[in-house]
Amino acid sequence: FVWMKWGRVGEPPKATAKAMKGPFPTKDAGLKVFAKKFFDKTGNAWGPFAAFVTKNNKYTWIQIDKNEEVNTKVEDVEYEPSTLDPKTRELVELLFSRDMRDDALTSFNLDLKRLPLGVPSEQQIQTGISILNEIKDKLNGENVPNSYYELSSRFYTAIPHS
Repeated sequence: FVWMKWGRVGEPPKATAKAMKGPFPTKDAGLKVFAKKFFDKTGNAWGPFAAFVTKNNKYTWIQIDKNEEVNTKVEDVEYEPSTLDPKTRELVELLFSRDMRDDALTSFNLDLKRLPLGVPSEQQIQTGISILNEIKDKLNGENVPNSYYELSSRFYTAIPHS
């Protein structure tokens, strides 16, 4: 049997975003079905991931260290006073609220000591930082060709959140 599910991290799959295929007479026959779905969803052949190339409007490969636990210890940091409009500041504080995040993770029955897919690899984190730098440059008025929509989509693809 081959069980396949795709979609956003932490959200239940739509009825059309999951499939159980099989039984198959051989492992290779099941792998062939999986490899076809993998190609349909990513635009890449199933195999060595060093050759994986992210394609527009396709799923991408996320490198995860599933054995590493998330460090939930948070150090106190003193921030500069915010210059944001009070309503904007309230929205940002709400969006990044630890309590709201923890409640959402708990509602999905996820272990609060782990991210939904484990801990992103060092390379995956560097990709996320690079995208955040592009967003910062765009906010500072520099000529960044991607829209905010494209940049935020790339960030949340690189660093999955639930």
